[in-house]
Amino acid sequence: GTPTPIAPVESYIVGVIQSMSRLRQPLNVSQGLSLANSLIEGTQWEDIAIEFKKKRGWNPFTSDGEKKQVLGRAWYRGFWKRNKHLLERKKGQKFARE
Repeated sequence: GTPTPIAPVESYIVGVIQSMSRLRQPLNVSQGLSLANSLIEGTQWEDIAIEFKKKRGWNPFTSDGEKKQVLGRAWYRGFWKRNKHLLERKKGQKFARE
């Protein structure tokens, strides 16, 4: 596949998710997207991602003129696919009392 234009940021996000997991604070999809979008907001990485998506027909605004999140569910699915060797998904994770 095509390397993602924000690969350096993705490796940082992997590290954050791994740290959160070790602290028993796993992230759900919306939390993961919020984290990723907040990390790139106002940086060169946001600009790079916007340009990459615009070249593929993406409109950065909703029909109401609201600014869309740059990274969405399609990016998140790809992110997990690209990093499945580093990350683990668990549903309804329960932890033993200590």
